Amino acid sequence: MRKSFIAIVIMSGVLLSLSITGCSSPSNGSVFQANGVPHERFKVGAALDIEYIPNEAGIAYLVDQNSNKILVIKSLEPGEKFGSNSAKVANYYDMALYFVPESSLFVDK
Repeated sequence: MRKSFIAIVIMSGVLLSLSITGCSSPSNGSVFQANGVPHERFKVGAALDIEYIPNEAGIAYLVDQNSNKILVIKSLEPGEKFGSNSAKVANYYDMALYFVPESSLFVDK
């Protein structure tokens, strides 16, 4: 459990630094908006209770749509289920889930 938390904190720092420096992919454009939330094209759901199972590895971002505050960042493997209820997020009624595949985060040079 502690290793997962440390990995999420490290990944959050990496992703934040990438968003500040304007991480982009030549074919997809910028991944993150100026506020640090992924662009709309990465939105995979919006509701009170969201479930998502990706086909590829990547990062899930659960966002409060009213404040654009990122509530949860979680690394997901292919087939791993993410649910807003399991994320233990209470008192948020207008949430959006974004999923950014690893292939969109890193560009081969």
